[in-house]
Amino acid sequence: MVTKDEFIEQLEPLTCSICLDEFDTEHVPIQLPCGHIFGHHCFVMQAESGQQNSNRCPLCREELFEQEPDDESDEPTIDGDESDEVIEDHDLEIEFYYIAHEEPVSSSESEYEPDDDDDVDEDDEREEMRNYKLLPGEAEEHRKTGTKTR
Repeated sequence: MVTKDEFIEQLEPLTCSICLDEFDTEHVPIQLPCGHIFGHHCFVMQAESGQQNSNRCPLCREELFEQEPDDESDEPTIDGDESDEVIEDHDLEIEFYYIAHEEPVSSSESEYEPDDDDDVDEDDEREEMRNYKLLPGEAEEHRKTGTKTR
C-alpha cells in the first residue's frame, strides 16, 4: 500500500473529457446526473449543437433530456412540387458514348470533335451523333459486345 504523501503526489488535476483541458476558474466543471464530469462551456456547446445524440452524455450515452425535433421546414421534401424544383436546379454533367468510336462526349460540349485520323465525313458523323440516343445500359452493353442493342 502507498503512503499518504505518495498518494497525494500521484493525484492529477481533473480534465474535461470533451476538450481535454484542465479545469480552472474559467473552465468550470459540472457533473451530469450519470456522474460524468465535463467543462460547463464544452457540455453546453455540445448540447446546443442540435446534432444527433447531443441530448446524451458524451461518455456513457445516457439520455439527459428530450431531443428537440429537427426544423426541416426549409428543406425540400421528397413528395410534392419542391422535389421537382430541386432536381431542375442541379446542373448534371452526363457523359454519353458515341457508338461509332466509343469516345466520351460530355453533355456540356456543343459539338463532337473527331480525331484527325478519322476518315469519315465530319458533318455526317456529327449528324449521326445528334440523332442517336442511348438508353440506360446500352453503352456498357456495346462496350462488351461491340454491337448496337437496337
